[in-house]
Amino acid sequence: MVAGCSIGGGSDPGHFEGSGAACGTYRVSNDPTSVTEEVDDAQRCLVAAFEAGDPAWLSVVAHTTEGHPIRIGFQVQGEQSVLVETDWNDDPLGPDGIERRTCGALDAGGGVPASADCTG
Repeated sequence: MVAGCSIGGGSDPGHFEGSGAACGTYRVSNDPTSVTEEVDDAQRCLVAAFEAGDPAWLSVVAHTTEGHPIRIGFQVQGEQSVLVETDWNDDPLGPDGIERRTCGALDAGGGVPASADCTG
């Protein structure tokens, strides 16, 4: 699991901006020493919107083991529905392009919210 983070800054973690409430933008590193309260709050915001079906978005930059940035955008589309966009373009070892999935499960914890029951 990816952990350790900072809010804002770096290589544009806010590149993904969706509609509805802005739950936040942040960057996580491979340093497991801390996940800040701001990150926990941002994830709780997204999960609460997901459970209520209220539009909201969150933008995260995570890093691979090699340190390459992976940009992940979450857009709540309705009750129990979230669009997850993963931008792999800056990872030379990963797949090319942007992966888009619609997911029916979302959970907070660690550096990046976990999604499941996805299609697309």
